[in-house]
Amino acid sequence: MFECVFRISKDYENWSVTEYGSLVRGEPDAYSGFELVPEVMSTETPWAPVIFKIYSILGSHFDTATSQLSGTLVHVRPHNVDGDVWKVDEVRAILKDICVLDQPFTAMLPPSRRDNYYTRCFLSNQNGKVNKLCRFVDDVRNGRPEQLFGLLDQLETTTEAGKLFEDRFYYLNLKALPGGTIEFRFPPPAETAKKASHYILWVLSFARGCIMKVERGFGPNIRGKKNVHHLMELVIAGHRLLPASAKTSVKFLEPALYGHNDPPVLSLTDREKRELAKIKREKDALFASGGGIRR
Repeated sequence: MFECVFRISKDYENWSVTEYGSLVRGEPDAYSGFELVPEVMSTETPWAPVIFKIYSILGSHFDTATSQLSGTLVHVRPHNVDGDVWKVDEVRAILKDICVLDQPFTAMLPPSRRDNYYTRCFLSNQNGKVNKLCRFVDDVRNGRPEQLFGLLDQLETTTEAGKLFEDRFYYLNLKALPGGTIEFRFPPPAETAKKASHYILWVLSFARGCIMKVERGFGPNIRGKKNVHHLMELVIAGHRLLPASAKTSVKFLEPALYGHNDPPVLSLTDREKRELAKIKREKDALFASGGGIRR
């Protein structure tokens, strides 16, 4: 097991790199899972260089691989005058958009992320898990979401929204709302910083597009079925509204939407190199003493 904290710059809080269960279950060291956990990630500060540096740090000591169960989980907190707290109408808008755009949303994901047990769509009753939205699946997919919207419009608090689901394993985890965030669980795994930055920005753009509808006083167009074009219109609109700092120094996977900027070239400082060398020595010593499980 390893747990380390890197101080990247004065603009960011500590980033923790923590094991994610694999070692606890006794799997070989080569399959250790990890999470990058920032206390603060703000679109007001260029965040992509930090992602690239974190991946550079990890890549200097570990090989990064992904499995079918891997994913990029992005916690999003809104920025508003009420203290960066999700409003219930914003949560309702996100739920409506994901339900109305369920089919194109799912279709654009790789097979491993499509409505599996850990990332179910809101209209799913997979594995016997039933939530209050899945009974509207046929109506929604046939372009008639009015009854579903009626149910969502009755939600008066974000706590009520979280109670719609019995667990967190959906495209969105609303169980994280008490902590102030919505966890977007659908993005594919990111074994590179380039992919991670792309998926993070896509999520931020989607969330911003949903909030835009609340700010401008209109909801999803409920007439007819929706396709990928409608989904990308929402993402592009949200992307345009993000601050420039959220889009700095990121190389995107979709040039037509996101531009052609190259990722920053980052190098470790002497202090960071010394810290990494110390961490590696301590980890090697742990395994040499029999305290680890490397084989």
